[in-house]
Amino acid sequence: MEKRPRFEYAGQSSDEILAHAETHSVFSVLGSLQWCIQAKARATGGEDNLTNEERVFLAVLTLISEMNNGGYRQFFWNSSRRFTPIIVDSLRRMNCERTAELTERAIATLGLSELTVGAVTEEIQREHPEKNAKLDALDREFHSLDEATPQLLNFVLAERARIQAPRTEDYPRFPKRKETSNASKLHNALMFWKRGWNPSLDEVRDAANSIAREKSIPATDTDVRGAAALYYLARISKSGELDGSEGLAQEAFALMRDEPMHIVVYRKWIEALLAGGKMVTADEHSVAYLEFLKQGGRSQESVQNSTVFWARLVQGHRAELPRSVAFFEKYFPHVDLNNLPAERLILPSNQLYKKTKPPGVES
Repeated sequence: MEKRPRFEYAGQSSDEILAHAETHSVFSVLGSLQWCIQAKARATGGEDNLTNEERVFLAVLTLISEMNNGGYRQFFWNSSRRFTPIIVDSLRRMNCERTAELTERAIATLGLSELTVGAVTEEIQREHPEKNAKLDALDREFHSLDEATPQLLNFVLAERARIQAPRTEDYPRFPKRKETSNASKLHNALMFWKRGWNPSLDEVRDAANSIAREKSIPATDTDVRGAAALYYLARISKSGELDGSEGLAQEAFALMRDEPMHIVVYRKWIEALLAGGKMVTADEHSVAYLEFLKQGGRSQESVQNSTVFWARLVQGHRAELPRSVAFFEKYFPHVDLNNLPAERLILPSNQLYKKTKPPGVES
């Protein structure tokens, strides 16, 4: 049975959430369970009052989330660093030996004489280009593995008697989502199309057409091209094979820039350009995206969230993106590049986004 991409969390209990493990995407179920367990922690006086299994779950899911957004440096920089002393043992608890060994190497890179949260906090705030380069290399190794997420779900299901939280009214209320476009439906389906798939762009387009027929999605040729371009841009960004990628990025921008996943993929592409030393090209396309955000045209919350999401890229690469920094400071003065939030949140339009991020890293 094909899994649905999103579980709508509205304060359900842990058992109610896990009942959807076979019907909804893994990330959606685990993310909802995270909210549920965190609500339990707040209600009971803090994470110290959770079971060991619940703390293991929070530690590993937090690592996965931070790695998907900014890597080990972000894990050590954000409040997620509180899990550093237990993260390796937590990974081994759920038989993630390769990820545990990799994370152990990342912690060793910090060169701490004693592994405490305070020591991590002090060390990660220092400028260490060589250490940062080592952590960046470990980030790439992490993304080549595919064990943490499925093993985490297996652990949760096996230990569900010790991972228990009741229904709660303490959960995020997000604005009602607009109906998913046909292009986004195709893109979402492509992300789950085949495991270990290494297609050409033409093969991705063929797959998108097949999905449209099989699922009776009334997709146009433009929908197919847009979904394929965005999917393929994400693949080559991850691989680092960026020759000729500008044309593909421009096509994805033209056809998919209003779709929810576009900003994530487009930023990952620019990060890949930066990692490949293509600073001028990265800055040019970053400014182009900021121009798009400046024009607005979507809901205020959507533009606001996207602006802060992009601000993390600009903040983390000030030296490499000078034009983007200047543009951002001129046209988005209400967002403080020196003080950004830890997570991407949907907040009332009159609230400011404030919290610092590590140099060279953004979530």
